[in-house]
Amino acid sequence: MKSSLSKLSLCIPLFVACQAKAPLSFEIPKSLVESALVSPPNVSFSETSVTVSESAGSVAIGLRLSSPSPLTVRVPVIPNGNMTGLSEAVAEFAPGSTNTILNLPIPNNSSIDQSSPRNINLVIGLPQYANQGMPGSLELRIIDDERPMIRFQVLDQNVAENSGPITITAISDRPFSGPNSVNVGVQASGSAANQTDYTL
Repeated sequence: MKSSLSKLSLCIPLFVACQAKAPLSFEIPKSLVESALVSPPNVSFSETSVTVSESAGSVAIGLRLSSPSPLTVRVPVIPNGNMTGLSEAVAEFAPGSTNTILNLPIPNNSSIDQSSPRNINLVIGLPQYANQGMPGSLELRIIDDERPMIRFQVLDQNVAENSGPITITAISDRPFSGPNSVNVGVQASGSAANQTDYTL
C-alpha cells in the first residue's frame, strides 16, 4: 500500500505539468503582417543604368523598398533580352530592411554570341509581397573586352582659320590585330561649314 501511494504521488506533478500550456508567442504581431499585406511596399532599382566589363565576373546592382517590411521580400529580376547565359535572379530583403544588393554573374565569351546585343534591360518581375516601383527596369551595358576602347589625347584646342592642318591623336587601350582596320568616327559642330571653312 505504501509503495502504491508513492507511485500515485509521483504521477500528480506530471499530470499537472502536462495540462499547463504556455501561450503561443509571435515574433511579428499579426496586426503588422495584416497591414503589410494590405499595403505592401514598392520595389525599384537604385540606379537607371550600369556599365560593366565582360571580364568583371559579376556586377552588384542595388534595389530598394519604399518602406521597411516586417516580412521577407523576395524580388525576381528578369533579363529582358536574348543574351545567352544571363538568367533570372532573386533579390531578397530581410525583414525591416529597405536596401539590398543583387550580385549578377556576367557571362564570358564562351556563353555570349558575338551577334547578340550588349545592352540588356533588367526588369523587376512580380515580387512576392511587394509592389513594382519606378523605375521598373535597369539598363545593363556590357563592354566587349575584345574591342579596343578609343580615347582622344586633345580634348579642346583653339586654332585660327588660316593656321593649316591640326593633329588630334586617337589612342587605343590595346593593340589591335586582324584583317580589318579600326575606323574612328569624328564629328564637328559649330558655325563653320565643312569644305568651306575647313576640311575634315
